[in-house]
Amino acid sequence: IKLIKMPPKKQYNQEEESEEEPSQSSSEGEEQSSSGSEDGSGDDSEFPDVSDNDAEDSSDGDEDIQELQVEFEFFSPEEKDFLGLKALLVPYLNGQEFDSSALIDAIIAEGDVGSVVKTDSDDDPIAIMSVLSTHKYGEANFMKQIRQFLLDSCPKQAIGAKLADLCRQAFDSKGTGLILNERFINAPPKLSPPLVMFLMDAIKERAQPGQPEAEHFDFKRFLLATRVYMDKGASTRSGAISNGAMAGAAGAGPSSSSGGKGDGSSQRPAKKQKQEEVPSTSTSQPLPAAAEIIFSRPEDQYFHEHCSWYYTFPVESRPVGKDGLQQCRLVMQIDMDKIPAALKVLDEEVGNMAKDGGSNEQDVAKMAEEAMEAAAAAGAGKGAGKKKKKAAGGKAKAIQL
Repeated sequence: IKLIKMPPKKQYNQEEESEEEPSQSSSEGEEQSSSGSEDGSGDDSEFPDVSDNDAEDSSDGDEDIQELQVEFEFFSPEEKDFLGLKALLVPYLNGQEFDSSALIDAIIAEGDVGSVVKTDSDDDPIAIMSVLSTHKYGEANFMKQIRQFLLDSCPKQAIGAKLADLCRQAFDSKGTGLILNERFINAPPKLSPPLVMFLMDAIKERAQPGQPEAEHFDFKRFLLATRVYMDKGASTRSGAISNGAMAGAAGAGPSSSSGGKGDGSSQRPAKKQKQEEVPSTSTSQPLPAAAEIIFSRPEDQYFHEHCSWYYTFPVESRPVGKDGLQQCRLVMQIDMDKIPAALKVLDEEVGNMAKDGGSNEQDVAKMAEEAMEAAAAAGAGKGAGKKKKKAAGGKAKAIQL
């Protein structure tokens, strides 16, 4: 990350200029006085042309470029992060009011499953990535509001009804996790691979037999509603259902007991049902090519490439910008067995600083020890234990960009 430090603008000193060029300034002053008296506009000598000074400043600015190393640390969400998380998650439903406080409380309650990114432990988070079980929190008001918002936002064409069924079935089935992934727009892309890796590692750990609520972390599929951009000429309300090799991902949706709504085919497996539905729907509504979607977060692109279905809709509260791009929401389902392939490509394309930066066991152990010593010196007490736990798991690794 580069910080450009601009030198202070040179002050215009009329007296110094007069000493250097007395004859020129004198003649210019007489001309300005005479012109001012003729057109009645007054003396303009107090508003000199400093374009030469600005040009000189620009040329000098290159010499003052400084490169800063910024450390980003990953922590478990805590109570002290509440207001920072509020700022990140309040716009989650495109400005529509919902019980965001209860959502944040649930994220904090899940502890190590989620990660927040900060530049210092006492700063507000600049990013959050976590997951909540739609089954565990199915009766929570915030989950009902999110569910209804996403269902209401489905395209209205023929394929939209089938997408709404798939979305509804995913929400209502066991083994579905709602990924919450928000960050500041200027957050570095290289934060993406560690965030996804830490999330999947935490899910794997919490799903182990004997862990508290292990059944709620035995995820088969994930739902993700993320922000993307589309050209104003593209169809911003559309979607697609995978077929062929992707048809297996469709089966990650609901079991046959929750599927088959309104299609009279509840006896058939969901996988076969979806394969037969795709041709008729895909021809009735033109589907946007992936190239028409501009991803602001790297992981979303690779999730999209491996998703079993998706749809988009515009953020009505955000007008089309001067660049002709419309902010949209992309809703998709990604099956657990597709995550490793997506994460592999993400690591290859973006680079995983948590792996490449030397995050081996010795480094992590050393970091944990240093974190505990610093926390003890500051009298952190209870908070020190939490940070050590994160460091021991590799999630408090500091990443330099």
